Amino acid sequence: MRLTLLSAVLFSASLPPVEIGWLAWAALVPFFIATARTRPQRAFLQGAIWGTLVCLLTGYCFPAMLDRYLGAPAWVGWPVFLLGAFLAIGLPSALFAAWLAWLAARGTTPLVAAALFSLAEFVRLRGSFDIPWALIAHSQVESTAMLGLAALVGAGGIGFVVATANALLASLFEGRLAGQRPGAARAVALLVVLLGLSAGTLRDRSLELSDGGVLVGIIQGGHTYDARGPREPARIGLERYLDLSEAAVAQGAEVLVWPEYAVDLQPYALAPESERLRRASAVLDADLLLGAAHLVLRDDGDRQHNSVYLTRGGRWSGRYDKENLLRLGEGEWLGIRDYLGLSSYLPGDETGPLPTRVGRVGVALCSEVMDPWLVRRRVEDGAEVLLVPSNDSWFGAEFARRHQLAITRLRAAETGRFVLRPASNGVSALIDPRGRLVAASSGSAAEVLVGRASPRSERTPWVRYGHLLWVALAGIVLVASLRARRRAHD
Repeated sequence: MRLTLLSAVLFSASLPPVEIGWLAWAALVPFFIATARTRPQRAFLQGAIWGTLVCLLTGYCFPAMLDRYLGAPAWVGWPVFLLGAFLAIGLPSALFAAWLAWLAARGTTPLVAAALFSLAEFVRLRGSFDIPWALIAHSQVESTAMLGLAALVGAGGIGFVVATANALLASLFEGRLAGQRPGAARAVALLVVLLGLSAGTLRDRSLELSDGGVLVGIIQGGHTYDARGPREPARIGLERYLDLSEAAVAQGAEVLVWPEYAVDLQPYALAPESERLRRASAVLDADLLLGAAHLVLRDDGDRQHNSVYLTRGGRWSGRYDKENLLRLGEGEWLGIRDYLGLSSYLPGDETGPLPTRVGRVGVALCSEVMDPWLVRRRVEDGAEVLLVPSNDSWFGAEFARRHQLAITRLRAAETGRFVLRPASNGVSALIDPRGRLVAASSGSAAEVLVGRASPRSERTPWVRYGHLLWVALAGIVLVASLRARRRAHD
């Protein structure tokens, strides 16, 4: 168990808040060794503890976040968080560990162990309450080679390469992970790691970016959100964002982007603040994309969309309604919002990119950026630039905002698109198609970022063939499991 605990601590240290990315290349070694040396039943328990501890160490701000966002008291927030930590990370890790222990008892290889761990991360991506937190790839955004690899095989490919390096090292200490032909098995694993590093480096160096583009103003209002605190008057928030936008236009910005829920008003309404916004946007010589609610009147109670609006010259030219709602924070999951006296949101219908001066903009609203398949679909639908409006103030912890930024950088690298990320309260950023930061806000106060972005139509290998990685990994694990079963019966 000590090896499992050591691994969880080291792995967590590769991510925010500690953020020593290179630790991820060895952090799984103790976990792999401990798993290979025990029975599946005990390995299941070790995996559950490993995953739950990783979630605690990298996401301990979540109970306070639930209080800030939903007004949920600590006696609600902590049990919900602990249950979510187990289901989202603990359970997939437990299943991985039990399966690996079963394989190791019959002899397996580093490549199979890495493929199995990557499939556990795939389960977390597809079924972890829409918040796939603390994946291997999230620790590697400062590596140009790994960001280059993301364009070829996505964040899952990064995780597979790093997991292979860990399994290779573990096999040097535990023969059950080396297979029946240790030399060949280790050589194949080493080749996978070297190929991954080389391919990522070549991709990063080969990507050419033009010096031109459109000046974009990313507006960070510096406002905070607290469900228990007083709401800021719409007029005050609106005037602050308009003043910041005028400053961006003065610097040459032709497109302005505001965060999620930048203003507490209904843009289509006839209220004074809405009319003020419309008139001001007519004066601004720029396209404006802003986050606000969209009210839907219903017989069974009013609902609203979490939306992004496009206005040009004082006319509303398009709207995106968030499609993938957070089950706990926005949807009707378990009736928690109803219990807390909060209305649930409505999911939006799939819409195409919004046409702007910087190109066709695909929107991934806040938590939607965590879903690589949703962002990939935006590019398949014709998005030439990506917009990720966020309201990070409810995190309440600066390290969690950095974690979210790292995820956004991966989406930029995977799709080969510029990403505009306006956040209400840090970290706002302009990210280039390599996943590198062109500009980022210096803190949580009000700030204006102006930088160039250009439309891109190229589809990266990840966008074209991203699903094939998971098919290949599943094939590796399936074949290895069938062979192990056959050996067990011989």
